[in-house]
Amino acid sequence: MLQPDTVIRVDTATESLGRQLAMLLEPATGFSLRVAGLRANGGSSIDLRLANDDRALGAEGYTLEVTPQRIIITGAM
Repeated sequence: MLQPDTVIRVDTATESLGRQLAMLLEPATGFSLRVAGLRANGGSSIDLRLANDDRALGAEGYTLEVTPQRIIITGAM
């Protein structure tokens, strides 16, 4: 569940996307979500990753994993 302390976790390749996601979510939620590295600790998180070698994703594919504490979005490179 999205909460005020949810962290958007990124690496260098997804940092700008993470900041954009935080800006888009703020008006809708009222939360100013923190953007941090993938190793950041915390409660709930949205992790943005790129898949280096997953050819099954195709050029524009992605995977989405959702648990009560974490959303992991892995996109094709």
